[in-house]
Amino acid sequence: QNTLGCLIAKPRMLPDRLRKPPFRFLFDAAAEVARQTGFGLAELFGGDLGDKPALPASREDKLAFLERWIAAVAAVVGDQAPDIAHVSAHNIVCGAHPEWTNFLLQCTAAAGWPDYCGVSPSPTALAAAE
Repeated sequence: QNTLGCLIAKPRMLPDRLRKPPFRFLFDAAAEVARQTGFGLAELFGGDLGDKPALPASREDKLAFLERWIAAVAAVVGDQAPDIAHVSAHNIVCGAHPEWTNFLLQCTAAAGWPDYCGVSPSPTALAAAE
């Protein structure tokens, strides 16, 4: 909410959506980051967003999209956020461990706007600090 939510207008980063983010919400967030910054445009959308990018329909297509997204983010911020390897496409699709899905969104903001956003602490780092 405090990182990506300040940078994109749609979809709105509302607390109820961030508690258990639906796939459509995540897809729209990735599309908006690609539209504004170009980050993920080639990896996630084949270089062309168009007016309305096609939403993956099957579970396998959704998993493939999420795996490409995680890999694209890791390629850019992996040195700063080694815990990005803990983000699981399967958990995202199932709605499990939303804190890791939110970490992916925060890392996406850092990848898309590297001069504006730093990498936020991972859920593992936050738990260790408590």
